[in-house]
Order: sequence, then structure tokens, then C-alpha cells
Amino acid sequence: MDDSGEAYHFLRIPYKAIQGEIGSGNPEVQLGQPFLLAHRYESGIEHDGITAYSAVYNQFSAPEEKDAYVDQKYIRDGVLILKEVENRLVH
Repeated sequence: MDDSGEAYHFLRIPYKAIQGEIGSGNPEVQLGQPFLLAHRYESGIEHDGITAYSAVYNQFSAPEEKDAYVDQKYIRDGVLILKEVENRLVH
């Protein structure tokens, strides 16, 4: 949803194939309970300008706080995104 601040914000919609396989053909999927989460960056890590050299050894840094606070703005945004997903699935 957003990675422009000090945290990544995600809307996750879990799913699983109940008939067929994901990525092949036209599987039937079951959606799980959607949820919002935020990961706050580690202190002292440069997120905009990682050098190619350091990226070879450390592609992903662990979040300082993997279950960070989710602001109301992202809750509202998440609800709007879920409504759009529902509309596209139903129609």
C-alpha cells in the first residue's frame, strides 16, 4: 500500500486453490480473512540508495518492528481497496 515513509504498509488477502493449481489454467480459489500490517525499517539502514555491492550480500534487511502500528489512514485505504477487489470479483 505504501513504502514512502519509515514503514512498509501492506494489505494481505490470503488465498488458496481449492480446485486446480495457482498459475495454471483457471483455478477456483478461496479467499481468507484480509489483514493490514506494517513493517518499520531498522534504524541506520539507508532505504533509498543501497549500493549494488551491499545488495549482493544483504538484499533484505529485517524490520525493526515487524508488527508496527497501522494508522487509521491505511485502515480506510485498506477498506477502499477491499471494496474494489470485491467489485472486480463479483462483476
